[in-house]
Amino acid sequence: MDDEEEQQKLPDLVKALVHHLLSQNLPPNSPPLNPTSCHFQNSLRYAHRILSSHLTPSVTPDVAAIAESIKRRLATEGRSSEALSFADLYTKFVSKAADVDNKWSLLHLFNIISQDRKTAVKSQLDASVFLPNLTISDNNVGPRRIENKGWSDGVVVLAKDPNNRHDIAFHEYVKLVKEENDVTEEAMVTDVLYACQGVDE
Repeated sequence: MDDEEEQQKLPDLVKALVHHLLSQNLPPNSPPLNPTSCHFQNSLRYAHRILSSHLTPSVTPDVAAIAESIKRRLATEGRSSEALSFADLYTKFVSKAADVDNKWSLLHLFNIISQDRKTAVKSQLDASVFLPNLTISDNNVGPRRIENKGWSDGVVVLAKDPNNRHDIAFHEYVKLVKEENDVTEEAMVTDVLYACQGVDE
């Protein structure tokens, strides 16, 4: 019974988290965030897509390794100040969040979101365009069907079929992995120099 109650609370917790994160970025003296706004709904759909994709990374869970990977990536991109800031935040996170068991999962999630946003910036598109236009329903059980929303807005609403949703997420993940593995010679040399820092001759 407790598990069922937890599952029912999850959508509300995700919605509250998205609302909190978006509220942090509001300009001064701006009106409160409207949960029915297009921006909020797009962000909420994005969060649900990431959390429901169930994609398992091909690397061994190692919080120190993924933290070092993020720091190295920032340094190779010429964002040294951000790499130092991340290293400082990571140290505080590890020392003060001793009761958090899934530190690696959190860092992996943030890294995936960061890479997704980076891809969107390269394409000069908003990150929401990469999301399936799914309707979030309070009732997640029962037969799946396609709702006819009309063609006036030029958008085809996808069926709430988990296989369809997972297939979309999988293809996006494959594309992301290919982009991450496309390493230039300059980046490889920079990585080698970074890794050899502090090594005595």
